[in-house]
Amino acid sequence: MIFLSPQFLHALWLAPAIGVLALWGLAARRAAVRRFYGPAAGRPWAPLPSRARHILAAVLLAGSFAMLAVALARPAHSPVPRQVQQMGRDVVFAVDVSRSMLAEDARPNRLERAKFMVRDVLEACEGDRVGLIAFAGTAVVKCPMTTDYAFASMAVDALGPDSVGRGGTALGEAVRAALALLGEDADRTSADIYLLTDGEDHESMPVEAAMEAARAGVRMVAVSIGSDYGAPVPADVAGAGQRGAPAPRFIEHAGQRVQSRMNSGVLRQMAEATTGGVYIEAGVGHLELDRVYRLLRRDAQKRQIDSAESYRYAEAFQFPLGAAIVFALLALAAERARLGWPRARMAGRVPVAAALLALAMLGGLSPVARAQSLAARLAESNAAMAAGRPGEALALLEAAAQKFPDSPEVAYNRGCAQLSLDQRAEAEASFRAADELAVTRPSARETAACARYNLGLMEAQRAAQQAHNDPQAAMESLAKAERWFRNARPDLTGEARDAAARNIEQVQSAREVIRRAIEEQKRREEQQQQQQSQSQQGQGQGQGQGGGQPGQPQQGGEEQQQQQPTPEQQAAQDLADLARDQEAAASESGAAARDAQSDAERRRQRAEELGQMQDEISKRSEAAEEQLRKAAEGQKGESNAQRARERLEQAREAQRRAEEQLRQGDTAGAEQSQQKAAEHLRDAARAAAGIDGQPTEPAEQEPAQQADGRPQHAFDATAASILDREAREREAIRRFLKAQQRARPPAVERDW
Repeated sequence: MIFLSPQFLHALWLAPAIGVLALWGLAARRAAVRRFYGPAAGRPWAPLPSRARHILAAVLLAGSFAMLAVALARPAHSPVPRQVQQMGRDVVFAVDVSRSMLAEDARPNRLERAKFMVRDVLEACEGDRVGLIAFAGTAVVKCPMTTDYAFASMAVDALGPDSVGRGGTALGEAVRAALALLGEDADRTSADIYLLTDGEDHESMPVEAAMEAARAGVRMVAVSIGSDYGAPVPADVAGAGQRGAPAPRFIEHAGQRVQSRMNSGVLRQMAEATTGGVYIEAGVGHLELDRVYRLLRRDAQKRQIDSAESYRYAEAFQFPLGAAIVFALLALAAERARLGWPRARMAGRVPVAAALLALAMLGGLSPVARAQSLAARLAESNAAMAAGRPGEALALLEAAAQKFPDSPEVAYNRGCAQLSLDQRAEAEASFRAADELAVTRPSARETAACARYNLGLMEAQRAAQQAHNDPQAAMESLAKAERWFRNARPDLTGEARDAAARNIEQVQSAREVIRRAIEEQKRREEQQQQQQSQSQQGQGQGQGQGGGQPGQPQQGGEEQQQQQPTPEQQAAQDLADLARDQEAAASESGAAARDAQSDAERRRQRAEELGQMQDEISKRSEAAEEQLRKAAEGQKGESNAQRARERLEQAREAQRRAEEQLRQGDTAGAEQSQQKAAEHLRDAARAAAGIDGQPTEPAEQEPAQQADGRPQHAFDATAASILDREAREREAIRRFLKAQQRARPPAVERDW
């Protein structure tokens, strides 16, 4: 038996003081009674407080306080050893402190800028060992490998040109000193060397040194500081780069100031010589090197930095806490009890009630019993889900949520059950609650990741529903889905992690498809506005010419009639819209056919809704057929309208077949029939436009002339290209939705 918080045991010294205070209170009460009643004190009508009962109450109060102090000290037993390992990487910072680093093209100067970057990385370190090397003509270790980031930060603050006795710049020596600091026996495959310099080197063979680091498995991150045009080198070391310092003097050679320029070529070669090496040109701006550190560390190999053995105990604080409650209740009963038989009867009943209350509280405070109860409820709800009874599982989880409101596992499983019952709003709220509850519980990170994954799926499905009517909202939903998948992926494992990566790629592809569709829609609207403005200008000119000289024939009305589309052209546009709507209905039927989690009643209702949608499209097809029939009247031979009617009749046959299949609940068969109907509608649109394989004149020829010499207004046949493009876009979105039908992550069965 040990105490996890032994400092509270010092409160035991106060227990006797509590008893003494209680006895003093008894004496004060007896004295007050004697003063009030005088010689009559102690008579039956003026009884004195019982000395024995109050002594017993004082002892019980002292014991209650002592037991409370013991409970706060957290007694524990049955230690279970466990090994705690600290994983991380070895990071060595090699900072150039030569005089050229005092150049002020980077503010305040290159050296101070490098020190800012190193301090940013030290603030972002997460258990890695760090070391510091200052180099100029030679390299000096300023901080050995350590996890004491405060000491490393002090060493960085002390860096200056006087940190190394020999001038010059030897990049190779810095790399070799970093390798020596990492040690010969250490695991160098999990080590990084951050080289911060302006790139100047004085024949120290830096590329060969980088190749030595590559053979040892060390990754090189080279950061170049400075400008290509260079800056003069100050001659005074003291006060360089500080505010209020006098105007600096500069190093001169042959009467000319020495210019120090950034040499990025050598640093690039050094970074490329190592496996996974990175070259970053910071220039004269501010580089967030801490973000680079986090990105490189996230997927890099780590090794064991430190290990320690700890013990986990079974706490037993509930027993002394229950004893403290019992002693307090007994003290209260002894204080309030009366003389005679009623007193004995009450004194016998109160301790029994107090003991029952204490036992009830002890049962409620047991963490082991709580964990077993939570695990049993989760297992029962998961069994109901596996048996295809999501309603029963949801009822069990709602009851569990009342008892365990802070459990992310209960919230996550409740969201899965609500999603199976198509309660999307409630499921989204449950998944968000699971994500929020897991913030304070590191052991529930996988549960939070599964909740984020499901939220990403729901946003993707919402985007699919919005893609046809509100593409901009669909873009926003896809952006949210991508964020959910990215936040979920680091904490997922195995196949779920790979699925999140694939979903990110598919969401990006769908966003690109919708973005192109939005741009194309805007372009078509601009073209229509231009055509309308040109038409209005032509009408104004025709009216002006008609109202000029008398006797001139007015041609404004004829030109306006020629600019209006013909019945066949209007029918082609209507058929193109019908084909697009028919394709969307086929996608809805396909989604309903692949939804295997809905019950029979839900599938029947969905089939009725799809049947109503198909009935509306069929009625529009009948109106289009009547329009083509009127257009074909009076035309001799095989016209565009007649060919379009033949293809429309094939589409009407496929639509009737789809209506019958939807009445029978066969959504999969209806999808195929609707796809065929959409193809026939596209063929009809092309036939009505006159571009269904008929020979056309080259675009370079002059427009044909009518008998009166006026040019014919050729039909702007863009319907076919629009249909083909929209078909490709819908197919890409359909493939994305089909990929989203993969199984969700399984429900949580264990108590984390």
